[in-house]
This record gives sequence, structure tokens and C-alpha cells, in this order.
Amino acid sequence: MIFGNEYDLSLWYMLKVRNRYRKKIIRFVKELPEEFLENIRTTYLKGIKNNSGVGDDKDEFYNVRSKVDSDTYYKFYIMCRDLYIIKTQVIAGARRQVYSLCLSPLSPDEIMHLKNSKERQLGSVGIGHYPKISYIEVDYSLKRRKSGYWITHTYAILGNLIEIRFGRPVSIKNMPEEMFRNDPKPNNLPKSE
Repeated sequence: MIFGNEYDLSLWYMLKVRNRYRKKIIRFVKELPEEFLENIRTTYLKGIKNNSGVGDDKDEFYNVRSKVDSDTYYKFYIMCRDLYIIKTQVIAGARRQVYSLCLSPLSPDEIMHLKNSKERQLGSVGIGHYPKISYIEVDYSLKRRKSGYWITHTYAILGNLIEIRFGRPVSIKNMPEEMFRNDPKPNNLPKSE
């Protein structure tokens, strides 16, 4: 388990989209400190029905400093069951958000019982400092159609002025039971070429 089985499943589907952000997601997940991941898993195992870590900007359980770069911090919180992971860096004395990953909990049952033409949010990736014009966000969702399941990914660029949406068919047959960050088994995170 990386974050929690329901979050890992959303991550797995997001990584099926082979866009330029796939490698960035993989690198980001692999750079997260193990202590930070343990804190997320602990919160997940306690239950994700309630909000956790929202507004706890000083609590070291939710905010972990990077051991590699003392100007880099990782923060997580759960709000409305969604897991938000934010990477901030101190630039010119001010903290700036440089990367964010949001994962919505998803279970195999939800996928199997998804009705035709219904869409299920998987999560999103944000790169840059919101609301700057260079901020890019990619939203991912799973949709069931008569022809099968599709993953859609929507790019919001130029400060959300432009949205571009793409979709591709996806198989749900090989859903992993569990994902691992550094395990060499086939169900781990794909290598970032």
C-alpha cells in the first residue's frame, strides 16, 4: 500500500494515461519521504470519513520537511474523503506551492457498479503556483460507456481560461489488489523512463 488501497486504485487509473504528467506523478510519489507516507497510511487506516489535517499547518504529522532539501515541505490533508498532497518550497523567503496531487477514494465495487454515462472523479495534478498564469491542472475521471470504460483527462491551462479534454478506453480487468512504491513486482508503480 502506498497511501491506502482506495487512493492507490485512483492513482493506478491516473497512471494508465500516458501523458507527459505521468512521469511527473511517478517521480513525485517516489520522492515522498517514507515518514510522510506512514502518516498518510495511519490516517487512512483510522478511517477517511472525517476531515483530517485541514488547517494543521504547523503540525509535523501533516507537514514533513524533506531530508534531501531543507527548503522543501510536504503536506497532506483529507477533506470530503479526498486526499490532498502538496509540495511547497521556500523561494525568496516565502512558501510557494510547486506541486499538488489529489486522489479521490475508489473501490472495485464502485467501478463495477458505475452506471452507463456516469463519471467518477479519480483525482488531479497541479503544477505551479495557483493562480499564476503558468499553473497547470490535469483532472482525471473514469467513465462508463456502452463500449466499456474510459479515462478522461482534462487540462486546465492559462489560469483555468482554457480547458482541453481527452479520453481513452481502459480495461478494468487487471486492477491490482495492492500497489507498492519500490517493490519490483508487476503491480508496483511503473518505472519513470
